[in-house]
Amino acid sequence: MKTLHADTSTQLESGELKTAHLVEVILTNANGTDVSILMTDYNVDLTISGKTYLASGHLLGISEISTSNDLQINDVTVSLSGIDGTKISEVLSYNYIDRELHITRAFLNSSDSYYSDPVKVFVGRINSPTINENPNDGTAIVTINASSYLADFDKKPARHTNHIEHNFYYPNDDFFSLWGQIDKEIIWGYTE
Repeated sequence: MKTLHADTSTQLESGELKTAHLVEVILTNANGTDVSILMTDYNVDLTISGKTYLASGHLLGISEISTSNDLQINDVTVSLSGIDGTKISEVLSYNYIDRELHITRAFLNSSDSYYSDPVKVFVGRINSPTINENPNDGTAIVTINASSYLADFDKKPARHTNHIEHNFYYPNDDFFSLWGQIDKEIIWGYTE
């Protein structure tokens, strides 16, 4: 259950509260090193918990994030605009499928400092980024769709006990070569 800090609740009641969304996309480069891309929809850069979220103006929007008491798979779509082709090619060089996406909401006062720890509103994995390019001005709109971790429950296990899949990992091993060819019913503890 998500709770708000007492200072944040007081500011909400006063009506003098500004919010900022903090988006962190964690990608993996060719060397296997994680690279975090940090951005915010706020008008200035924000440094929170040692991370600086850039207010580059590329963060166009975040779809509605729904929460419930039920165990359900939530999706979110983050839209980025005005990104030039060189940045897109740089991002496409990273591994991005099944990588993490974090969205946090920070509550700020009039001097752009936050009241309490930001509230994490979404954590999930990227499943389908799309790019819509505009050849006239050389920019594009990138949308990143991510699903919550509950989507992992719908996935099938990766390995099966059959000869073909076993030979993929162990080419000279015939352990499963006779699998499925047993005609006789086996009753454990029974002797002929």
